[in-house]
Amino acid sequence: LNQAMKRATDAGILVVVFDQPASEESVYEVTIDSEKAYQVMAKWLAEVVGGEGNAVVDQGLPGAAVSELEYNAAIEIFDQYEGITVVSDFISNYAEADGQASLSSVIAANSDIDIVVTQGYMTSVTNAFNQAGIEDIPASCGGGYNGNLLTCLENDCEGIIHVYIPGISAIALNYAIRILDGEE
Repeated sequence: LNQAMKRATDAGILVVVFDQPASEESVYEVTIDSEKAYQVMAKWLAEVVGGEGNAVVDQGLPGAAVSELEYNAAIEIFDQYEGITVVSDFISNYAEADGQASLSSVIAANSDIDIVVTQGYMTSVTNAFNQAGIEDIPASCGGGYNGNLLTCLENDCEGIIHVYIPGISAIALNYAIRILDGEE
């Protein structure tokens, strides 16, 4: 979208993006620090398993800048632990059914998994393991919403999430209005 954003700003249109990071320098950006969030979550996961275990990491939605950022942040942390091995990755497309199907394929090839990092839904993780008949669901993390933690609670698994700010679009709109009103 960089070309479209650049054409808009060149035409004098104020562009404020939110949720996904933008590399176009002429736009304003309102995002959370996803990299830090996934570093914190990956470190928590590594500590939960005592620094040893097999990890599976979600690549998120191919082409989404934040997906690559979050994936790399988790890998960076796991690389700091000699006992953590990333045995596979999968693509959730930020969709519950896609995440479950993709993770189910990973489980079919290697069910010895201790950690799952998803950028999608914890429901995808728990359903994939339940479908495979595996009762001990690995420690998992994900972004999104409180439903992810409720899924962990309902399935007796350990998990950590970061919650996107529900009003981030309103925050971005507020900034746009303030900028249009002359604030820096």
